[in-house]
Amino acid sequence: AAKRIGASPETCVVFEDAINGVEAAVHAGIRCIALQTTTDRASLLAAGASAVIENYYQLTDEILYGK
Repeated sequence: AAKRIGASPETCVVFEDAINGVEAAVHAGIRCIALQTTTDRASLLAAGASAVIENYYQLTDEILYGK
């Protein structure tokens, strides 16, 4: 998808709640922030998520931009 819109993977962020989605984002070189819905935090982090949040209200600049 990033390639189709002319964006480099390094400038993108994926929000995902499934192990397969996290792994796909990581494989594509895209940073992934995982939402903890039905998958536990440890599994999402082990799959390569850079952060895990329970809902979008927990999203901060530090999480989003790594600051």
